[in-house]
Amino acid sequence: MKQVEILDRSDIAMMVVRVEGNKAYFVEFKNLRRRMTKDITLDYSNDEKWRFYIWEDYIKVRGNDEKFYVVGESVK
Repeated sequence: MKQVEILDRSDIAMMVVRVEGNKAYFVEFKNLRRRMTKDITLDYSNDEKWRFYIWEDYIKVRGNDEKFYVVGESVK
């Protein structure tokens, strides 16, 4: 939650997700943030969090059915 608060105050915030197969997804955080509402946070380990599901061409935030379409880039 603290990291999200910091990113919310940023002018430009990028989130990079690297998955197996040497693919990386570069996402402008504020675009993905719109799907991350307070009512879908998970409360465990004394912290509130969101869970992301990363697919080949989109990312979903657990609890929100809206797909956030992305294009992966190969990285070495």
